[in-house]
Amino acid sequence: MALAHLIANDTPADRLLFGGFSGSAALCFRAARRRDRAQGTRYAAGTARRSARS
Repeated sequence: MALAHLIANDTPADRLLFGGFSGSAALCFRAARRRDRAQGTRYAAGTARRSARS
């Protein structure tokens, strides 16, 4: 949804806002992955069927 908004309303303010959200999300995801790796946390592998359901 954010990408559609960004395509429709391409202004520097929108790019800054959504770029900031994307960057923040990427850094949080990276930190979570590092923390899990450091603690040895393992998650069960997902399947295509289970990930397609919402």
